[in-house]
Amino acid sequence: MEHGKVVFDGTPRALFERIEVWKSAGLKLPQIAELSLELNIHPALSVEEFVGRVKEVQVIGANG
Repeated sequence: MEHGKVVFDGTPRALFERIEVWKSAGLKLPQIAELSLELNIHPALSVEEFVGRVKEVQVIGANG
């Protein structure tokens, strides 16, 4: 909610797809999501998810 209005209605994962919603509501992303974005990785919701995405990037980078 922002100023008494619903600005997003969806799952937590879907919310992480919409970074602009966080920013417009004045919210701060969790640190792991911020780190993901700084590394140009899709925002992760957990450390385990982040590690998995980093490994994916490494594999793709090694093969491509």
